[in-house]
Amino acid sequence: MRAVGAQLAALLRVRRPDLDPSRADLLAWSTLAVATSVSFHRLRLPGDRFRQLLAEMMTAVSDAEIPALRRGAVGAVDATDRWYPSRRAAILDQATRLFDRYGFAGVGIEDIGAAVGIAGPSVYNRFSSKAEILVELFARANLILQADLQRDLARATSAADALHRLIGSYTAYSLENPALIRLLITSEADQLGPEESHRLRGTQHGYVAEWGGLVRGHHPEMDPTEARIRVHAALGAVNDIAATPHLRASAGIEAAAGIVCGALLRIDPPRARARRGRG
Repeated sequence: MRAVGAQLAALLRVRRPDLDPSRADLLAWSTLAVATSVSFHRLRLPGDRFRQLLAEMMTAVSDAEIPALRRGAVGAVDATDRWYPSRRAAILDQATRLFDRYGFAGVGIEDIGAAVGIAGPSVYNRFSSKAEILVELFARANLILQADLQRDLARATSAADALHRLIGSYTAYSLENPALIRLLITSEADQLGPEESHRLRGTQHGYVAEWGGLVRGHHPEMDPTEARIRVHAALGAVNDIAATPHLRASAGIEAAAGIVCGALLRIDPPRARARRGRG
C-alpha cells in the first residue's frame, strides 16, 4: 500500500505541479481510501453509475485544494507513561492496542494483564471474559460517536453546517483513537455472538444513515444510496488518515481531512460558503 500510495502521489504531482510532496501524499492516500471504501459496504447502483460515482469521488479528492501540511514527529506513546483514572480504564486502553496489533483471537487475558501490570486472572475482577472487553470497547466508542452526533445536530443551523460539525468531531475522535476506530471498521465484531454482532452492525448502519440523511438534506436531488456511498467514502478517508502514523502526526491534518470529506459529500468549505453569503 505504501508503494502504491507513493506512485499515486508522484502521478498527482505530475498532474498538479502546485502540490508539494506532503499534500500529494495526503491526497494519494485519501484517493486510495475512496477506492477501498467499497469493501466496507454492499451498496450498489444500477448500470455503470456505481463505477462513475467512484471515479467522480476519486477525482474530487485528487483535485481538492488543501492547506500546506507540516510533518510532525511519529512515535508511539510509552505505556508506562500513560495515566489512567482506574484499572478498568487501563485494561480497556491496553486491550484496544493489543487487539488492534494482534487481532482479537491473537490476544489472551494474560497478555492484557501483563500490559496493564497485573496478573492475567486479575482482569476477571473487572470483566467476565475477553469478549466482554471487546463489547465494552465497541459500546463506548459508539456511545461517544452518537453523543457527538446529537450535540452537532443540536447546534447546527443547516444540513451543511451539521455535516461540517460532524466531520470535525469524527475526525478529532479518529485521530485521538486510531486503534479503536480500526477495531470498529474491521471484522473483529464477528468475534462476538450473533446478537451482539447484529446489534453493533445495526448501530453503525444507523450512524451512516444519519449522515446520509444530512447529505440528502443539502442535496435533495441525490439518490439515497449514492448519499450513503459518499458517506462511507468520507468516513473511510478519515479512518485511513488516522490509521497512517505520518499523516496523523501532520500539523494541519484536521483541516485537510475536513476539506477531503467536504469534497466527497459535496459541501463547500465553511469559508467559501461565507464568502458566497456575503456576495
